[in-house]
Amino acid sequence: MNFQYLPAQLMVLLLGWMFTLYLQGRSNHRAESIRRKDRIIDKLDELAAWAENQTTKENFSPSQVEESFSELLLHIELRMNHLNQHINHKEPSFKTQSLSPLRDVDFFSENLNPIPYHVHSHASHIIEDIEIKSAEIFFSNSMIHKTKLMIYEVHGILFGLISLALILFLLQHVFFPLFSQPT
Repeated sequence: MNFQYLPAQLMVLLLGWMFTLYLQGRSNHRAESIRRKDRIIDKLDELAAWAENQTTKENFSPSQVEESFSELLLHIELRMNHLNQHINHKEPSFKTQSLSPLRDVDFFSENLNPIPYHVHSHASHIIEDIEIKSAEIFFSNSMIHKTKLMIYEVHGILFGLISLALILFLLQHVFFPLFSQPT
């Protein structure tokens, strides 16, 4: 067996695993972001049905319903903040101010029939904004977005090549001088 190229083979193997782990990490991060986005959309979809269910109850209490509705909106807002932190952009991608039309729903009004329709309408607009923004973030085909990603990839490749060259130099000249070619 020839062990002359063993250090180089081990380094290439290590770099291959590092690249695979990097791709898997990116894929997991993206999948988790999309899963969080889908949870937010599911919660927004459920709001209209919840509002209709609460306003048609026999023992309807506007104060309790408004308090519960505010708590539901707070949970959605927290999930949006967590998604923004997970995506880790300098500026929040999903603005929690978009929930303000839902906060203005008045459960103390005399006519409760249009409330579920208003909630559904506002929630649909918010869902549409979230879907559009997430498509821009995760599935963007713009040249600027591709350039930003390419810059990070090039930095990673350069760092890997410099690290590989340094390790190969150390292996060849410091740790294994027996395997070096005579000059």
